[in-house]
Amino acid sequence: MTPSHRYKTALGEVGFDRNGDSNQQFVTFYRVDPSAANGKGDWVPYKEEDFGPAP
Repeated sequence: MTPSHRYKTALGEVGFDRNGDSNQQFVTFYRVDPSAANGKGDWVPYKEEDFGPAP
């Protein structure tokens, strides 16, 4: 992989560093919503954080 190359995908552009790790290091946090799934409760996305290097 070439770190300077960006790849166009269905989810948007992605790139990788020289170790092959994604430049987009997002983590999605979930929480339980008791009213989800018709009142049965379910995991729902809470927030998303970017832990990648500064652009």
